Amino acid sequence: MIKKARRMLTHQKIVLQAVSDNTYLFRKELIKSMLWLNEHDQYKLKIWVRAKYLEQHKEIIDEVLYKEKYRSDELLHIISLRRAFENL
Repeated sequence: MIKKARRMLTHQKIVLQAVSDNTYLFRKELIKSMLWLNEHDQYKLKIWVRAKYLEQHKEIIDEVLYKEKYRSDELLHIISLRRAFENL
């Protein structure tokens, strides 16, 4: 399970790097990352995201990582994606 969690953290970092030029996709992927990762990896991701993207995406980082207020329709959509992913 630890290897799977570590792979998920690494995967989410790669995804966030790939979408970092698009604010909409960056926000969406950051939300998904926080929902999919365990608490320990969420902490690691927060540190990494702040160090790497704070200047570029400060508002998104503050909203997603610290206010944690997601629109309910967005949250429901992401939860359904997560369930589909788990069933693969």
